[in-house]
Amino acid sequence: MPASSVKILIIGDSSCGKTSILHQFVHGKFEESYKATVACEFALKILKVDDISIRLNLWDIAGQDRLGGISNLFCRDAAGALVLTDINIPETLDNAVQWKHQVDLHLEADGSNNIPMVLAVNKYDLIEEDEKVGSIKEENTEQYLKEFAKKNKFSGVFRTSAKTGKNVTATFSKLVYEILKHQAENDEETTTRDTKVKGESLVIPGAKPKRKKNCDC
Repeated sequence: MPASSVKILIIGDSSCGKTSILHQFVHGKFEESYKATVACEFALKILKVDDISIRLNLWDIAGQDRLGGISNLFCRDAAGALVLTDINIPETLDNAVQWKHQVDLHLEADGSNNIPMVLAVNKYDLIEEDEKVGSIKEENTEQYLKEFAKKNKFSGVFRTSAKTGKNVTATFSKLVYEILKHQAENDEETTTRDTKVKGESLVIPGAKPKRKKNCDC
């Protein structure tokens, strides 16, 4: 059964708006400036999915951490991650793949399965008008980003704006949906594996096989 409490990482380069999108999602407000996150900031949000209240434990990880490798402590027990980029800084999109890779490595080292990660291409409000008049860069188009996300095995991608709130709730809702789906699939695999083990016969090395009764062989 899916957990009613999940840990979600919010990761990405500095100044991509991780703290802003966290506050927009949790408190429904935006501030023009925030102090740079040191190590990690925590927040809690209750999200209702199919009449089930899911407690989201949100970990906003400092953007500088990727330079020295994200801490294993942050990744431990994480159920999913939101990876942010800045739509005006192309290299943050490439760096998002490295952030994802860092988390995957820690989970693999702990013997855990990979977790769902959704890509949030933030600050969409800065180029929204350009898109309306057809002057948007190709790497900022929805089609390009969908192909990028699929290629790099993200569970989804949204162009978001922490300032206006555009797609913020939709992004987190998609991530939670993927987390619950992932957990349900893992539970099903575990149940199937346990059932198979219980149904297997115990074989003792060196023991002679018993003859079946009423057998002419």
